[in-house]
Amino acid sequence: MKKTILFAMLIIQHMTLIASTEPIVEAAKNGDFQTVKTILTQDPSKLNATDGDNYTALHWACMRAHWDIAKYLVENGSDLNVVGGDGGTQINWAVHHDNVEIIKLLIDKGAKLNIQNQWGMTELHTAIWRGNIHVVEYLLDHGSDPMIRTKEGWTAMHYAYRSGHDNIIKMLKDRGLSTDVQDNQGRYPSHLYFKKPNPIALSDGELDEYEGKYYIGDYLLLEIWREGHRLVVMEFGPDEIYPVAKDFFYFKQAPWTLIFTRDDEGNIHHAQLSFIRRSYTVVRK
Repeated sequence: MKKTILFAMLIIQHMTLIASTEPIVEAAKNGDFQTVKTILTQDPSKLNATDGDNYTALHWACMRAHWDIAKYLVENGSDLNVVGGDGGTQINWAVHHDNVEIIKLLIDKGAKLNIQNQWGMTELHTAIWRGNIHVVEYLLDHGSDPMIRTKEGWTAMHYAYRSGHDNIIKMLKDRGLSTDVQDNQGRYPSHLYFKKPNPIALSDGELDEYEGKYYIGDYLLLEIWREGHRLVVMEFGPDEIYPVAKDFFYFKQAPWTLIFTRDDEGNIHHAQLSFIRRSYTVVRK
């Protein structure tokens, strides 16, 4: 319960984005490249402007994988080490995506590695959590420290097991990383192993039932839509969710679960989103 309340408080903090967002940040968030360029042409001082949660345009371009905007901002001298509201810099968000090119650009231009966010996660932990093996390999080759511990005492190997990415577990082992390391509760990585079940088949009509926008209060946290025969979810960055039972979904990349609840008429009303320290309710509006 305390963890749920804490995270809800963090989400409320993010609601300041709505009220106090700089136009260039909003444009980058929405992928509006032309507006970003126009604003910077008129006022170059806006390059490192921040929103109410201290995120820059580059933070949001990296979160949402708007790579044309991200490259433009970097090439125009954006500060690559601005600490956002979560305690992480722009590269901590870029690694949510398996794009080695942008990670190389950020590092080459001066992005610092091994900066820990408010949960103690570095860019390496996040890349592992998302299952982005090519970025993980690149980070390890360029200075990311796999033995830095999160608030739980988790190393890179702990995160690989907890996220259930077998290919990354094997890669870390092949690089000589030990599984004989304990977290703050004395758990070895294997104790945390997260096995994702296989998907079941739902019809397109059934998948359509889950589409919509899901909020905490007035803050839009998740948006879900169908692309072909799959459901795509946008939190900070995009992912795919797949059903393992009716109303029970797993994220394809991140180790989140999403359990939907229906009202008395059988319509989707809200959902419980859960992973590690984060578990909270989002309501569809």
